[in-house]
Amino acid sequence: MVNDQQDVVAFLSKPGSYGPAIEQVDIIATHVSLVFLAGDRVYKLKRAVKYPYLDFSTAEDRRQACEAELALNRRTAPTLYLEVRALIRLPNGRIGFADNGPAIDWVVVIARDPVASSRSAVSAGRASRPSPPPWPQGSAHGSCAAM
Repeated sequence: MVNDQQDVVAFLSKPGSYGPAIEQVDIIATHVSLVFLAGDRVYKLKRAVKYPYLDFSTAEDRRQACEAELALNRRTAPTLYLEVRALIRLPNGRIGFADNGPAIDWVVVIARDPVASSRSAVSAGRASRPSPPPWPQGSAHGSCAAM
């Protein structure tokens, strides 16, 4: 990741960046994105990287990629993919979300899928796991005997 995103990543990592109701931000890193899980929203930041198969090296490249992701995914998940938001440098030098002004970076804002959230809670051991139903006696499931 290029150093010019350090301030943006620091801002998105802080719970206070999303409002007073957010107490924790979880971060998932991929080779091309950082995904910030904050409350009932996901904020997906494209990393400032350049590979032979993609170029996110400028803020404009990342804006275009965010807009393309939003357009593509809204076709099948219109209630999940909400918007593309700009991040700007405020007059006091801090980073903030904005509807206007010269953007220094962009994020795709996604509603958290309640089913996926409960699935991750189960896999992390934060929710009870239902027991699988027992197979009926004499069932051929899992056995080659009936084949």
